[in-house]
Amino acid sequence: MTIRFISLFLIPVFIMAPFTNSFCAQMTDTRTFLEKTKIYVHSNNGLIVRTEPSKSAERMASLAFGQSAVVIATPEIDESIEAGGIKGFWVKIKFGPKSGYVFSGFISRFPVSTGEKPSFPDYHKKLKKFSIDSEYTNKDIEASEKSHAGNEKTITLKKASIVDAFLISRSLFHVPLTIKWPKKLISKHTFAEDSKKPDKLWASTLDLVSVGGVLKEINYRQRASGWGVTFTASATNDSTIKLTHYVFSD
Repeated sequence: MTIRFISLFLIPVFIMAPFTNSFCAQMTDTRTFLEKTKIYVHSNNGLIVRTEPSKSAERMASLAFGQSAVVIATPEIDESIEAGGIKGFWVKIKFGPKSGYVFSGFISRFPVSTGEKPSFPDYHKKLKKFSIDSEYTNKDIEASEKSHAGNEKTITLKKASIVDAFLISRSLFHVPLTIKWPKKLISKHTFAEDSKKPDKLWASTLDLVSVGGVLKEINYRQRASGWGVTFTASATNDSTIKLTHYVFSD
């Protein structure tokens, strides 16, 4: 049986369209977008640009998934916006000769990972191409009482948050469409199982790790006879995120 993969879930066009596989708001965007910062769109179906920092303002354009723009300013307004599982704010951007306002929760200074099956090495090359500081490791793991022998690839990004980790993982991880994204975090570990996984898979599981009701880590695991794979996106308290791909055989 062929396993069809998509990004972690599809974020719809902001902000009035119905959500597909949406996630209740468990993240608050506390990032700062400085003037002249280059940003990238992480909304699969495009990101609406508005004439003013308001949900009721006129739509002036739509930026495509992966498209870049430049930050002009972050307006000092009290309105909080919530969409796609993120509480965010308005950011004024310039794209070509035009300027307008977008929702912060669907943009990042880190680019999207593209391709039918994005890989960690390819994404690290893309980060280097765009002159984005990152650390990449590729190491073999010896067998122990707690883990199998395998290979671990890791990308570490500084000056990043759980929102960045969440957005990047959508295009970098391979999660089946048949897994339903949890509507709320119910405990430290909130699981979602793939009810239609192929017979050869023992497990196909999404695991959301939270502390005090706040999302801290995203895991997707597959396990079958003779092998297993885990994707992890986590955030630390020092504004660092770590993306990990671990594969093992037994």
